[in-house]
Amino acid sequence: MSSTIDGVDTLIFDAGGVLLRPSVPAVRNVLERFGRADRAGEIPKMLAEMVRVSASLDEPGLFWTNQRNEYFAAWADLPMRVASEVWAALASGGPSALPPLWSNPPKFAARTLQQLRQDGFRLAVLSNSDGTLRKILQTIGLADYFDLIVDSKEAGVAKPDRAAFEYCLKELGTQGHSVAFIGDDLHHDMSAARKAGVDITVLYDEHRLHQTLPDEATFVVNSFETLAGIFQKRSEGQCEY
Repeated sequence: MSSTIDGVDTLIFDAGGVLLRPSVPAVRNVLERFGRADRAGEIPKMLAEMVRVSASLDEPGLFWTNQRNEYFAAWADLPMRVASEVWAALASGGPSALPPLWSNPPKFAARTLQQLRQDGFRLAVLSNSDGTLRKILQTIGLADYFDLIVDSKEAGVAKPDRAAFEYCLKELGTQGHSVAFIGDDLHHDMSAARKAGVDITVLYDEHRLHQTLPDEATFVVNSFETLAGIFQKRSEGQCEY
């Protein structure tokens, strides 16, 4: 795909799977209660694979309501009933003494965000969350890099609804042709952003699950260093891809 990032002055990030990775200590605390603590380190890739699988279905939302526990049970080699309990415990985040499940920033995130701001980009977050997003970003030191943080519970709109992206664009006072959206989900992020008029979509594929460039994405990146490289070229005047 040939595209240009000339004219892009605003970057909108998804949170979970991009700005926030699963906290392995929180995951281990849950899994050790079910005899699966040894697999805690595999959870980030497993969750990314679940996102990839769900996005490939005709109705991705049904995966998370009807097939999620079955997939997790097969992965963890657990009975369905136990797998459901584990998933519920993971979703709750565990004891308050531990960080929330999604609370581990990727390597070089802060440095990259700081550089992007210095290069003149406005930065925003649009995430399906539960009202805790801003607090988590503040706790890990990333909140101040963003001009806007949209938590779906607070805003009353959620991806993949077009209204969520339109809400974000309106709050930023911009239009889709000036924006790039960075997310990890082809359905909720890439395709939905395109339908809302966002021209540039960047698939964040940390675990290299996509071997080719999907139609829904303009670029695929595997790290924040790679992401910085793409938009650094814009500031240097090398914009054609």
